Amino acid sequence: MEVIEHPVEKLRAPLVSSRRDLAERYWQYIKKERKVLGDGLRPNSVLFRPISVLFDSDWIRANPEGSHDFQSFFSNLYRSLTSKGHNTIYIQTDLLVRLVFTKTCMWNGCGLAALSGSFYYGLVVKTLPPVTVSTGCIYRVNSYSHNLQLYSGDLLRFLNKRKPKDAFCIVGITMIDLYPKESNFVFGQTSLTEGMGVFSFAKYDDNFFCHNYAGRLKKGSNCCGHEIALMFGLKPCQWLQCVMQGSDHLEESDRHPLSLGPICLWKLQSSVGLITDRYKAPHVV
Repeated sequence: MEVIEHPVEKLRAPLVSSRRDLAERYWQYIKKERKVLGDGLRPNSVLFRPISVLFDSDWIRANPEGSHDFQSFFSNLYRSLTSKGHNTIYIQTDLLVRLVFTKTCMWNGCGLAALSGSFYYGLVVKTLPPVTVSTGCIYRVNSYSHNLQLYSGDLLRFLNKRKPKDAFCIVGITMIDLYPKESNFVFGQTSLTEGMGVFSFAKYDDNFFCHNYAGRLKKGSNCCGHEIALMFGLKPCQWLQCVMQGSDHLEESDRHPLSLGPICLWKLQSSVGLITDRYKAPHVV
């Protein structure tokens, strides 16, 4: 196992921007908030840990560096912000597709909505009832896994038609494996500009679909929290252990924590204001 442990100063640079106005923005926040972020940069931090690499196939191997710092995030003209009339996160439970050889599994997603409400404390989270996708969806049988897969772009277009007017975003759940145009499979996919996302639980082990499976809520919340954060403009994290780390396989996804790292937490703070209030929320993850 390899541990990727960056020096404090290397972590401080993407957190506290060299751009004067952004540095001033950071130092304007109250001491408690800066302490949460600053303490997370230290090697002995209790809240935030360095990234562990177990396999050559881990995502971080193919993505060792990047400019995913606060300055690039803040300067992104396409990042989304909540507003008074658009501050609700909608979770569309069980996107069902009428294919004769498709097995579905109903899940109401109430626990996922509750944890998402804590994760994005201050925003409203609502669930939408299961729905059958009536429009045509492109599908295939994966040549490697031999599993049925749905084209994620078709489900995103379907969600766009169902997105409520007061939504900041809508996230759909399906129990069928997904694939995008450019990849063999994908855990989830989002549209930043449209505020939509879809993710699948199909890659999880068979016990995931049992009613009393203890790990279901953790896995679902990890995927949901990651996909929604993408719609705020956050990108995959390469600095510390974080829910925003990328995943190229299930075992790697299972290692990711349910929490944001300090750099990603600062990005989300600048969008919706979460740091100190977030840790006062019940059942916060």
